[in-house]
Amino acid sequence: MTDNPSPLPPPIPFPLPAPPPPSVVILDSPCRKCGYNLRGLSTDGRCPECGTIVGVSVMGDLLRYSDPIWLRQLARGMGMLLLGTYISIGVGFIGGVLGVLLHAGILIILIGAVAGGALSLIGTWLFTAPDPSGVGEDKYGDVRKIVRVALAINIANSLLASLPQLIVLSLPIHQLVVFVQLICGFAGIVGTWAQLDYLAGLAARLPDEKIIGRAKMLRTWLTTVNVMLYILGAAVSIAQVFGHANPIGGLFMGLGCSMGVIGLASLGLLIVYLIMLHTFRGEILTQAALADSIWSPKPAPG
Repeated sequence: MTDNPSPLPPPIPFPLPAPPPPSVVILDSPCRKCGYNLRGLSTDGRCPECGTIVGVSVMGDLLRYSDPIWLRQLARGMGMLLLGTYISIGVGFIGGVLGVLLHAGILIILIGAVAGGALSLIGTWLFTAPDPSGVGEDKYGDVRKIVRVALAINIANSLLASLPQLIVLSLPIHQLVVFVQLICGFAGIVGTWAQLDYLAGLAARLPDEKIIGRAKMLRTWLTTVNVMLYILGAAVSIAQVFGHANPIGGLFMGLGCSMGVIGLASLGLLIVYLIMLHTFRGEILTQAALADSIWSPKPAPG
């Protein structure tokens, strides 16, 4: 009679770290859920404010030890930002095509800008929410706040861009609108740089060197391309509005060709950005599932 080998147990979906032996927290350590200072508490105890296991909060700053509710909020925000971007691109393309055929093209572009902008605004606000424990704020807290301010300014800039096409403005008002747009446009460039810097800092808590490297690459090149487009666009706007007497046709043609070439580079970088954001969102959801395993209450012995 031969002994059949027993079947292997199913693999564990996530490698859970071995819990350290109980000890007392001797340094200031925030609770990963509510930020309460856990100093003086035993690592096998619970936070007196929210009941989170103390041992989870002293394991380091990796996202897998963070509040899973907060992690899913980040993933939801990234998803809304992606959806808002797709709506803005799609409606802008459809509106541009219809604008050649119908006068309703401008209205469609405006509606798409508002809908896509609103989703992007809400999504960015969600995925730039601070860690409830305060972890990471010393590294990327400032740029996280800059992202929120710059995005709100960028939404206002999108609405201002459609204003001259909807109503007739006097020349002084039109010049004022263009001047405000130039300021808002620069704030948008700063916001893009800050968002990618924030994403690189957040990816360091996975950690994922590939996402970190891609975010830093985009931070450099996307900012550079946006600055070039900003300068060319500002030159065209200023020449049209402030030098309206006899604009030089050859100059406008040269600026338009340059903007087209740079715009293609910007489109390629945008595709890389969207792919990175999709990948990052999947990693965040993976960390949230792992955090569920770590944070779930352990059954009492016996």
